[in-house]
Formats: sequence, C-alpha cells, structure tokens
Amino acid sequence: MSDMFYRAFEERNYAPRKVISQLRKQYLPFVKPIAELYPGAKAFDIGCGRGEWLEIANSVGLDAQGVDLDAGMLADCLELGLNVERGDAVAYLSSLDDESCAVVSAFHVVEHISFEQLREVVAEALRVLKPGGVLIMETPNPENISVGTSNFYLDPTHVRPIPSGLLMFLTDYAGFARSKLLRLQEPSHVRHTSAPTLFDVLSHCSPDYAVVAQKNADEPVMELIDAPFRAEYGVGLQSLAERYHERLTRRLGDIEASLKEAELRAVQAEHQIMQLLQSRSWRLTAPIRFASERARAVRDTYRSEGAGFVGRWLRARLSRLTYGLNRLPLLKRILLRMLTPFPRLKAFLRHRVLGSGSSASRRLSTAPAELSAYAGTLHKRLLHSGAEQDKEKH
Repeated sequence: MSDMFYRAFEERNYAPRKVISQLRKQYLPFVKPIAELYPGAKAFDIGCGRGEWLEIANSVGLDAQGVDLDAGMLADCLELGLNVERGDAVAYLSSLDDESCAVVSAFHVVEHISFEQLREVVAEALRVLKPGGVLIMETPNPENISVGTSNFYLDPTHVRPIPSGLLMFLTDYAGFARSKLLRLQEPSHVRHTSAPTLFDVLSHCSPDYAVVAQKNADEPVMELIDAPFRAEYGVGLQSLAERYHERLTRRLGDIEASLKEAELRAVQAEHQIMQLLQSRSWRLTAPIRFASERARAVRDTYRSEGAGFVGRWLRARLSRLTYGLNRLPLLKRILLRMLTPFPRLKAFLRHRVLGSGSSASRRLSTAPAELSAYAGTLHKRLLHSGAEQDKEKH
C-alpha cells in the first residue's frame, strides 16, 4: 500500500513500537554469536516496517539494511536515520551477492506474499547467507484457533496463513542445515498452568511463531548457537489441549468420588433408619410422636386461622366422640357409671356429648318438618318409641 493507510492500520491494531522492539530481542541468542563471528556483516530485513529489528541488528555490530514497499512505514525508519529503501524486498534480495549477509529476516512478511515468492525468499536467503548465517521468518500462528479463524483476516493485506510444518519443510527442502520452531507471544499464565480454561485452548496458545534456519558451516561455527536450537519455545495447541483434558479428567474423577461417597452415606443412613424403625423405643414412642404431630398441626392451624379455630376444632372432636359413643351403648353406660363421683362433669357430658336420647331418636328428631299427615304420625310414633327405649336403659 503506497498511501498512509497501512501505517495508520498498524498503529491502531498492532503493538506499539517499544513493545515490538522488546519482542524482537528474543532472537538475539541466535544472532549475537553470528554477529560476533562476522562483525560488520550485513543483516538484510525483508519488509522492515518501522525498523524495530534494524535497530537491534545494528546494536550487536551488524550493518542492518531494510526494504519495504510502504512509504508510510518507512517514514519512522528515515526519522531514525536507518538504512532503508523503498521497493520490492523479495526482488531486492535476489540482487544481493552470494554469502554477503550474516542474517536475513522477514517479520510478518511471508503471510503477505504468494507461495512461489515464499519459496524464492527461502532459496535466495540460503544463497546470500554466510556459512552459519541464519534466516528468521516470523508469522501469525494458525495453530492458535482464534488467530487461524478470525484475527489473521483482520489485516487486508494477508494472503493466507502458513502452517509451521510447511515453513519448516521449505527450509529443510531448500538445503538449510537445521531449523527450529519458536512459538511466541503467548500469555505468561498459560506456560506452566495445570488448569487451563477452554478460552485458553481456543485463544492462548502462541499467537505467533518463527522458523529460524541455519546455513551449514563447520562444526565450531554451528556449535555457537547449539543452545538456542536445543531450547523449547512457547505453548502449542496440543500441549494446551492435553492439559485441559487432564484438568477435566481430574474434575470428573473428583465428582465421581464425591458421588460414590454420597451414595455410601445414603446407604448407611438408610440402614440406620431401618434399624430405628424396627427398634422397640420407636414403637413405644409412637403415641408420643402422634400426639406431638397432632399438637403441631393444631398449633399451625390456630396460627393461620385464629382463635375461632379452637371452638370449631373442639366441636368437631365432640361430634366424633358423640357419634362413637352412641354406636357403643355399653361403653356409654360404663362411662356414665365411672363419672358418678363427678356429677357436674357427668351432667356436662350427658348434655354436650352423650346426649339425652338414643342415636336413633336424635336422628329421627332431625327429620324434615314438611311431611304428609300420615308421615308425620309415623314420625311421632318413632320418636315416642325411641324415648321409651332410653328410659328402659337408664
């Protein structure tokens, strides 16, 4: 893009220049020994952007040069006095002499070019590098699900995501002696956590990666950067997903153990309840429990319905007692004899509960008032007969 659009786009959507400069220093373990081996050698940066890497390469004794198509991006470099040119960096790489560079770099460039151009970059980088020199290619990591499905396409100049396996194969196929995958820029909390979240799996494996490839050289030269090539970098999706799976397995195991413990406690409680229900004390205290339950029921009803409930409750119980005693004449006579020492209570019960006539006479006395002359005569005779029977009983 030749106007200021891309510079404004990067300012809004990418990290500040100071942050990028700090991130680029993670490549110094690969570059610094080579810079000491070839002091003053050229470091060529493809698509140099705002020049963060050019400053770092200069700081370790290399002669850094960058090429970029975007005039807006190059403005920062020119303000800092960096050695940059505007043009096609891939084509410019082809113009460099054999074995003229200690380092060739392409930070977030390979996703902007075609696959054929990418193959050309790798092949030309191998040609222009000195023995033991390194090629650095950093790009968004499509292994990160959020990057591969969404964030990558935010940049309108991106062509396609490049899987790390493909970029590694390209360097090996081109003839580099060795290559190293660096996963980069993941949040610090996911590096060693044993309990990653689902959001971590989806979004927090390393969002960027780099392939660092080294041109073949004598063994002493290769040994200069053995240590960074042996190290491990970043967090991959598989590692993060496995930790998430282990976390779920642990949680499911804890839940299963809790359920088994609860089931065991339930069985024990059921056994204890059965023992209690079969015990003698439970049977002996049954009347007490019944009375307590009835008392609570009366209390609750009294609270909800008020004082008038008491009278209704007593009348209902007296009615039931009256009905029962009238069905059992012998029990009624025994009760009256037992109450002889208590004449007032006996009189009360005779009047309110036991009644003055038989159950038959009381039921007859409530017969309908509107009867025919003949039915009325029969009703009176039945009442008289009931009264005579009561006199004989008493």
